[in-house]
Formats: sequence, structure tokens, C-alpha cells
Amino acid sequence: MTLDCFIRLADLTKLTGLSEATLRRKEKAGHFPARVRLGPNAVAWRESEVAAWMREPQDYRVTLA
Repeated sequence: MTLDCFIRLADLTKLTGLSEATLRRKEKAGHFPARVRLGPNAVAWRESEVAAWMREPQDYRVTLA
């Protein structure tokens, strides 16, 4: 079993070069990985999902289970 790290918003904006507003729009449209709630006031993104998006951002689609 491998553990996935989480990326917080400040690091995510630096990593992707996208603003918070752009990330929210892409996430809502299903073109960026969904955030994970870590607590009542904390969210983050799974590193593996962000890496998959970064490999093929134009082809990335969130699949609904």
C-alpha cells in the first residue's frame, strides 16, 4: 500500500502556476482533481491526482464513480 501526500492551496498555486479562482473553475468543470476535506477549515488535493493532471492537463477529466 502506498500513501498519497496532500498538497495545500498555497503550494498548489505555486506548483501549477494557476490562481485560486482558476483552480476552482477547473475543479467545478471537472477539469481538475477534486479537493479533499481534511477538517472543518482545511482542504487539500491528492498529490497523485495533481500529478496525473500535470502530465495531461488538456485530457484530464474527473470520472464519476
